[in-house]
Amino acid sequence: MTSQSFVLTSGYLTPSLFLDAILCVVSYLIFKAATPWIKSYNANRRLRVIPGPKSHWLYGHTKTLDYTSNGFRKRIELTSSFPSFYRIDLSPFLSNIVLHHPENIKAVLADNPPKGNALARLLRPYLGETSLIISHGAVWQRHRHLMNPIFSVQSTKLHLKVFNSTTSYVMTCLEDHVTSSEPINMVHVFEHMIFNNLCQSILSQKLQTSGRTSAFVTANMTAGSIVMKRLFNPFLWSDFVFNLTENGKIFRRSCAFIREEANRLIVQRRIRVKRGSMFGLEENDFDVIEEKAPDALDYLMKSRDEDGRGLSRQEIIDEVTTLFATGHETASKVLSWVAHLFAENPEHQEKCREEVLRVCGDKKEIEWTDLNQLTYMNLCVKETLRLYPPAPGIARKLAKPATIRDSYSGREYELEPGTVVTLLIYVLHHHPDIWENPEKFDPERFTPERSEGRHPHAYIPFGTMHRICIGKTFGLSEVKVALCHILRKYRFYKDHTTPKTKMSPNMFLGFVNKEMFVKVERV
Repeated sequence: MTSQSFVLTSGYLTPSLFLDAILCVVSYLIFKAATPWIKSYNANRRLRVIPGPKSHWLYGHTKTLDYTSNGFRKRIELTSSFPSFYRIDLSPFLSNIVLHHPENIKAVLADNPPKGNALARLLRPYLGETSLIISHGAVWQRHRHLMNPIFSVQSTKLHLKVFNSTTSYVMTCLEDHVTSSEPINMVHVFEHMIFNNLCQSILSQKLQTSGRTSAFVTANMTAGSIVMKRLFNPFLWSDFVFNLTENGKIFRRSCAFIREEANRLIVQRRIRVKRGSMFGLEENDFDVIEEKAPDALDYLMKSRDEDGRGLSRQEIIDEVTTLFATGHETASKVLSWVAHLFAENPEHQEKCREEVLRVCGDKKEIEWTDLNQLTYMNLCVKETLRLYPPAPGIARKLAKPATIRDSYSGREYELEPGTVVTLLIYVLHHHPDIWENPEKFDPERFTPERSEGRHPHAYIPFGTMHRICIGKTFGLSEVKVALCHILRKYRFYKDHTTPKTKMSPNMFLGFVNKEMFVKVERV
């Protein structure tokens, strides 16, 4: 027997046992790596009992039901075969359940499950761990409670002056294009206005064409855009691969600058607050110190929970970033879609204008009492949000079992905890079984008479239940104040020379190449 047959030779493992040890380690690593895939595959097999359109064995529905305007058209067509829900396959290991019926959406949202983790994971380096749109459970509840005062009716009223002043930029742009008779891209115009609103409402700083505030805004837009490109490219889901790309490097630089700048603003504000205290002012009396209405940063810094604890500096950074990321996307896109629909439906634009002139007259600033009297404008905005909801879909990862029911056959299906469901708000709002002439712009469908008997979950442009959009009142006020100023002086229209509008579904429902052109004329 040779020395290689023994366990030890002069204190060393023999070659045969050394190879056996390596084989054991490799086998263990393979087992650990394969276990999640095996569990996912088995969970996927259990979902196969839920009906869905025919899919490819490898790439599932990713090529036929993609996240494009054409893919959304196909999803609406699927409501004739699958009126309540269907299964969508992304790979042999990953499927989710798509819901587009009010009863099933209500059933899934009833227990307030956390948001799906795919988008949250990609957003985390940008928005932070505690961001209101990423967190859930106790963290989310605490942040929601502390942030509610920012978007209260009283706080929104105080910022109407800002909303009125920032529309001057829009009016200047419109006047320039009246003179030239050239189409104007309203997406860029409204984005600039809304960002200016946010800079003043969150930071009490006006948006400049250059400088740190402008760079902060640009970095936010860049980071958000890259996240969406990454979300719809599975090859970039791996952090390792993504970080090697040029976009990955730009994303990291943008996120680093955003958080560095947010931290600088917080430190700067705290210094000013302490200086105010030295002169006999209360430390939290921000409106006196700044001689202005309290902004979002004021509220975030002075908010306290029942135990007297406030938000940490890192938590404040997370929420300031989140307010910029979500605030500009929703209001600017809603305004752009309203302009598009008014240009294509002039009779409703005229009716809305008549109401604005009757309620507001020629007053320089629109007041809160005026907004409450704009009944027809409210109907037009609601119908715009039905046709083009800000978020076309939202994902949930079930925390508890849920039961979904086919509205036609009556058959019920049990969904296990961990199942990912997608609530397609865009398809829900265009469902032919729920809405009469769903593609038609018909603001009067939201009158009390025609709304009677409608399911409360048939219309959810801002979400519903516990996680309804916290900035809903704030954002709608921005939209209505801007429309009041515009409609009193200008009319949107389109002709054969106006570039066609193309929808682009992303995290927010926008436009291809950020382009939505209309023409304008003086009233």
